[in-house]
Amino acid sequence: MVEQENRPSPRIAMENEPAVPAEPTELFELSDSSDSSDSPDSASPRPVENRLSTWHWLIEGCRCGFFLRPRVGTAQPTPPQIAILALSANLMLIIGPGWLTVPGPVDFQWREWLFLSWWYFPFSLWFCWAMLHADAKMRPRQAREPELNGLMSWLALSFWIALPCILLGCLEQLALVHRWLTLDSDWEMIFSSTTAWVIYALLFTALARLASRYVVSRGLLVAYVLFLLSINGAVLWKFYQPVWTPEYIPSSEKKYLNLTQALFEKQRAIWEEQTRAVLPERKNVLDVYGLVFAPYAAEDVFLRESNMVADVLRRRFDADGRLLHLLNHAETGETHPWATPENLQRGIDVLAKRMDKKRDILVLYLTSHGARSTRLSANNWPLEVPPVTADKVREMLDASGVRNRIVIVSACYSGTWIPPLASESTLILTAADSENTSYGCGSLSELTFFGRALFNEQLRQTHSFKTAFEKARVDIEQREKEAGKEDYSNPQIFIGEKIAPVLDALEKRLDSLH
Repeated sequence: MVEQENRPSPRIAMENEPAVPAEPTELFELSDSSDSSDSPDSASPRPVENRLSTWHWLIEGCRCGFFLRPRVGTAQPTPPQIAILALSANLMLIIGPGWLTVPGPVDFQWREWLFLSWWYFPFSLWFCWAMLHADAKMRPRQAREPELNGLMSWLALSFWIALPCILLGCLEQLALVHRWLTLDSDWEMIFSSTTAWVIYALLFTALARLASRYVVSRGLLVAYVLFLLSINGAVLWKFYQPVWTPEYIPSSEKKYLNLTQALFEKQRAIWEEQTRAVLPERKNVLDVYGLVFAPYAAEDVFLRESNMVADVLRRRFDADGRLLHLLNHAETGETHPWATPENLQRGIDVLAKRMDKKRDILVLYLTSHGARSTRLSANNWPLEVPPVTADKVREMLDASGVRNRIVIVSACYSGTWIPPLASESTLILTAADSENTSYGCGSLSELTFFGRALFNEQLRQTHSFKTAFEKARVDIEQREKEAGKEDYSNPQIFIGEKIAPVLDALEKRLDSLH
């Protein structure tokens, strides 16, 4: 009886002892089987982990691209879902858009695809884990919160976050490739670079906003943005290669200039031979001297057109022996002098020395791609050829001292050439006005619309440049309508007051010859 009275009761001991919180690790320990029946939690079911469908993860990732908060709660994706999201994003966001923006037959560059697609994945995963690890040490951890909580959901959402930016980039590329938006080369470059910077800014902002959902520290968020900028910048500016490229054309069909010492020596010999062969002016005869300039070697249409124009000038305008044809093309390096600004200057000077500068007529025909800045595109890879401009050509003509000039420019936006070249003794014909492109200068074209109508058709029937231009203008408009062109090229003509009677005299002389 006495011993039982001195023993404290269990209830009194529990009430007198201070409450000690359980260690977090005890929440994860398994209770002994003998005490399981006495445990108050043994009968309660374990909480079911929140699961979302793969489609839900994809949709929420796209929402993040529009700066919307993802509706995933504390859910975590499964390994199969991570694999499906990664593969689908790769197919739809990397492979698909690249194929749509390359016109014509394409080749798939699998090495570039492997480098672009998969090197970034493990590196990003490690960097995100490192940030979560550092962030967990910077703030008090909540009970039962794992250190890497949210890593997989962060990764799953990031796969499809780029969809809005990819769509914007595809729209920009399609607009340029299919000419929904017509810009000259300078403005096209500015438009493309500006759009690219906007896309990158939107994407980085969306990724930073998503990261802020899992990382509290602002310093780590800044580090994450710097990581994105540095890694993606290095790839885009140094290592990026497109996954889809135009179909490879065998060298037997597409050739490039083979620069050798022998070719350089041959070019010098060709230049000396052809310039020595230029005939001198004839007394009391209104002669035509011609110079045809085709500096763009990458497309055969300029080769064909310049050959045709040179032939018409020789046959129809009595310019045989008084014409120079400067041409860039892989197959003509041993037959024609290169079309470079230096050779253009020299060619004009050679013709000026042979002709009567005050009486004879110099016809200058230039054909290539053009820009609103008046730059005429030049290409003869691997030889570097700078473009010529209207101001530079005006300087060359003025320095030569030739009075009577006919300048014909077959290029987009060639109307911009008229103000710099206009004078009282100059006739200027252009394939387009200053705001529109010309047509028929693609790789599949036989001749440009302008060259075909003016020289190959009209000037084979008349010796009047004015009459030929007026008829060609009607033909060009009709063909552009038939081809479904929405913008008319609107060819332009300028006739100086003092060149008009010279042209009439030339027409009469040539009519009497033929």
